[in-house]
Amino acid sequence: MHYRPVPTDTEEDINELVMPIDKKTLWVGVLLLLVAVGLLVPMIYFAVIANSKACVDGLQAQKECQEVNQHVQRQLTQAQEFSHKKEAEAATCNHTMVTLRESLKKEQAQVAEFQGEKNTARVPRWGAVGIRC
Repeated sequence: MHYRPVPTDTEEDINELVMPIDKKTLWVGVLLLLVAVGLLVPMIYFAVIANSKACVDGLQAQKECQEVNQHVQRQLTQAQEFSHKKEAEAATCNHTMVTLRESLKKEQAQVAEFQGEKNTARVPRWGAVGIRC
């Protein structure tokens, strides 16, 4: 068997077509590949865990809890508003009661004064005979 020698100018043509990769470029490529795999594996793990039944159920429970919390918060706000309204009504009622008591005391004093004047007028003076009231 006889092999034909490859001409040198063809080897140079092939070397020009296929660019040699230097070691630095090769290490950068390998490092980038390792980083990509290093990030991809935890991302896949997280995606699996995040879509697990326990996690989905936990998110649903949290959503329901927030809805109940908002409902209770609205009820509390309404109760506080109602309480403030009733406190204002009670204050008005108390003020009215104080005013009515003062008015009643004045009326009682006037009645007592009037009755005192009337009783004084009934008493006969120094033996007025035959006068009846």
